[in-house]
Amino acid sequence: MRVAFVGGTHHVGPVTVPLLLEAGHEVVVAHSGAHEHPAVAAVEHLHGPRDELLAEGGPIERWAPEVLIDTFAPGATADKGGALAACARRSGAAQIVAVSSMDVYQHCVHAGIADGTGVIPLPPQRLPLYEDAPLRDKPYPGGSPEHDNVAMEARSVLQPASQSCVRARSTAPTSTPGSATSSSSSGTEYAS
Repeated sequence: MRVAFVGGTHHVGPVTVPLLLEAGHEVVVAHSGAHEHPAVAAVEHLHGPRDELLAEGGPIERWAPEVLIDTFAPGATADKGGALAACARRSGAAQIVAVSSMDVYQHCVHAGIADGTGVIPLPPQRLPLYEDAPLRDKPYPGGSPEHDNVAMEARSVLQPASQSCVRARSTAPTSTPGSATSSSSSGTEYAS
């Protein structure tokens, strides 16, 4: 498959891109060009601002991926999710992989995870959390619309029936709002 990785030069890409290549996929990494990583040096790179890379007639659309992977650096927003979904529709991509974090779950708000307040006694949601666990309905406490994984996911998963979205969420306890991954690999959930 032709896989376009938006971002891909920091945490997730250097691990994922070599695995995609090993599995026989053709990969392009589309990013600002401000940071390069040796683990993704073997693939084609598309450089530019995010909005230009995802724009109508832009480099990603012309590359015609079958799959779009996005880490939403430096923060997820509804507008970024919408731009990704629009690019997927125009380019004919059959699947989106939206990399998010566990802060989308209401449990994490109740538990005080990563918002600086500390853990509060026994949040009402039981563990482990599953993909259908309640999501928070506004930006994370102390967060802002400039980084809101819930809004990003809502916009990026609104696809025609011919497309699907896979949400990859880090469920590691060391995840923080804004991080697509963490140093721990204690668990990642995948859903379609």
